[in-house]
Amino acid sequence: MSTKRLVLEIAALSVLLLTNAGCQTGNGTFAPRTAVTQSDVSSDERTRDLYLSVIEQLVQYEKYHAALAHIDEFEHLFGPSPRSRALRGDAWLALGEFAAAEKEYDAIVHGPLASVGQHGLGNVSAARENWPRAVTYFEEAVREQPTNTRFLTDLGHAYSEVGRDHDAEFALKQAQELSPLALAGPREDNAPAATVPAEPPLPTQVAPEPGPDSGEVEPGQ
Repeated sequence: MSTKRLVLEIAALSVLLLTNAGCQTGNGTFAPRTAVTQSDVSSDERTRDLYLSVIEQLVQYEKYHAALAHIDEFEHLFGPSPRSRALRGDAWLALGEFAAAEKEYDAIVHGPLASVGQHGLGNVSAARENWPRAVTYFEEAVREQPTNTRFLTDLGHAYSEVGRDHDAEFALKQAQELSPLALAGPREDNAPAATVPAEPPLPTQVAPEPGPDSGEVEPGQ
């Protein structure tokens, strides 16, 4: 996604957030709603999820400072959530603020995103080159989500760092076989990586018969 499109999405989201907050009065303040319906609650949940998705994209595109600002805004509007704290931890980790990242991940290790918290703590330990501790956290994350290929890959690398080569090979093999490409099924031995339809043969060109104006001289003339 281009930066321009991302900015447009954030702008559209800001309008949606202001709309959900209530109607603006003449003195510049927002009037509270008189009643909250089930539709309003569903709309707020969709808005919250959309906002978190935008923040997630900011993190993916390495806009960490902007992501942290939007997380502050999100938590001001909706309150902290395990997902917002995980994203905050990801941003702090990418910026090298390991203590701040550790605090966010540690806050979610006993909730619905426990595996994400354990994996984040493993990443913090790996960044500090504390590989035995990273192994412990990654193992906990994999225990919670045994088929998560990212968790398995990081666990395999951590195993390799502590000299557990057999365990590393096993974990990495699991990640490889669980990847979407592997799950698509094996190819035939002689099958190419991608099947490209053959182009139809070109039609056989027939030379035109010489005419009276062609300039060609028939044999015997």
